[in-house]
Amino acid sequence: MKQLARRCTGVLEGFNDGNSDRQVLRLLPKPIFRFGNSNVKTGGDAVDGAIFVFAQGNDPEILLIIEATLAEGQPVWRYAFARASSAKLSAAFDGETVWTANKFPDDSVASGPHFTVRQAIDSID
Repeated sequence: MKQLARRCTGVLEGFNDGNSDRQVLRLLPKPIFRFGNSNVKTGGDAVDGAIFVFAQGNDPEILLIIEATLAEGQPVWRYAFARASSAKLSAAFDGETVWTANKFPDDSVASGPHFTVRQAIDSID
């Protein structure tokens, strides 16, 4: 999985007008979570997997999910990216851009891909 993760790159284009603060993100060397049939009930058919982070410093910006599923008894590897930032993001696999996320997505729709709950602290029980 680490070899597959190293084939990916992530870019943050930040918050400046014109996206002039473009930064290549750093892949953290260890996954933040490991899963599979042997140690976690995934509810799916994953036999092995991990979540890696692309970070700006130590601040996570992009999550990379890598998992193996069985096809005809053999593991088949697949990957997905998820945002952990409201910046403009992109990710590439073997140098080809395969995923992008726009800057400042609408975060007010609960069924949307990027939802933020805003609640005053004094109203929390």
